[in-house]
Amino acid sequence: MNESFRQSITDYVLSGHAYLHVHTPEKTRFVQELKEIAAELPPKGRPIFVWSPATGWQDAEGQPAKTADGRELGQPNPQLAPQQILELPEEALFVLKDFGYYVTSRTFAYSDLVTAWLSEIRDVLAHTGRTVIFVGVDFEIPPVLQHDITGIEFRLPEDAAIEKAVRFVAEDHPLDEQYLPAIITACRGMTQQQVEDRTALALRKFKKLNGQAARLILTEKAEVIRRTGLLEYRDPPAGGLDLIGGWDNVKRHVELDKPCFSAEARKFGIEFPRGLLLVGVSGGGKTQMSLCIAS
Repeated sequence: MNESFRQSITDYVLSGHAYLHVHTPEKTRFVQELKEIAAELPPKGRPIFVWSPATGWQDAEGQPAKTADGRELGQPNPQLAPQQILELPEEALFVLKDFGYYVTSRTFAYSDLVTAWLSEIRDVLAHTGRTVIFVGVDFEIPPVLQHDITGIEFRLPEDAAIEKAVRFVAEDHPLDEQYLPAIITACRGMTQQQVEDRTALALRKFKKLNGQAARLILTEKAEVIRRTGLLEYRDPPAGGLDLIGGWDNVKRHVELDKPCFSAEARKFGIEFPRGLLLVGVSGGGKTQMSLCIAS
């Protein structure tokens, strides 16, 4: 788990923040990590309740949430979801999945009632140790709550989480340890579900995780990137820097930087370079040089 994220959640909850927003498509992974954080909150941990348009309020075990008198809260109703929070225990965390749809008049006719309730109960939440966390990607903060909702970054899985997911999927298959760093590198920038799906696909095709598997995962990630329409992926040719003449100073710089990309450098605490900016006249070889460096 990202320690920065854990600390942020802990600080916001214990300082009495009523509303938080976590922008992520990984709602399941977020809830799982939130459970770990909640279990360690003083004095003896805090319960979690999760609302979704499909299930309504549930407890951490996925069972229908119950009020203090044992009454279930009934079918999911976004208009009632905010006020139902007050019927559930104090000093708890309340996760609202994909709730952005219900706080915007463009998408929900009764959004004004929903936001009015959220605004009305804000002080009650803060004084009773209740923290509401909106989680999802489509969430436009309504003006009435503009100063009440704090955003938190929930990063994509880091190397340790990627390795754990890969090993989990490959539990009953051969895993060539020498290719594990390449597989982890290929999986960076994907969600946990994407990591698990692409690892399973590689195992289906090659029966083990090897160099071919790492290449397949990278190709699959390129397809994910292509669908965003923001970046273009090009498969680098084999041959490295020998494929292009000249550029001697750039080549020396790249060779000096090369050790910084190793797993040993990462463990030592060296942050590898994020990119390279090549500037020059058209036809000077910038694109070819970038492909050679990638290779």
